Amino acid sequence: MNEMEIMEAILDSIEYPVIFVDTNCIIKYLNKRAKDEYYVRRRIKNLIDKDIYHCHPPQAKETLRKAFKDLMESGEDELYLYESHKVNSKLYLRAVRDKDGKLIGFYQRYASAYNPLDHLPK
Repeated sequence: MNEMEIMEAILDSIEYPVIFVDTNCIIKYLNKRAKDEYYVRRRIKNLIDKDIYHCHPPQAKETLRKAFKDLMESGEDELYLYESHKVNSKLYLRAVRDKDGKLIGFYQRYASAYNPLDHLPK
């Protein structure tokens, strides 16, 4: 296995959709879970080289535009988006940088909304 095949296998093992978009908000990569979600379940045709807003409802477009802008201007590596009760997760926008630290795009990261410490006695 070469390095690209290993990286694709790692990304395909993630149980949540991973969609990488460049700094122009153009979709450049989907992992297996994302392909299943959008191509099979939602019956959306090929998303590669389409803008990210193509697969989001109209009310989410402005939220995403603001989040992308905030992340680009802040220089931060991650930005909290919202909590999704549908998948019981918190969603974050994560910056992707090249080896020189230049921003090349983003992906959405999920984190469990469940905190096991919430159930411990105080």
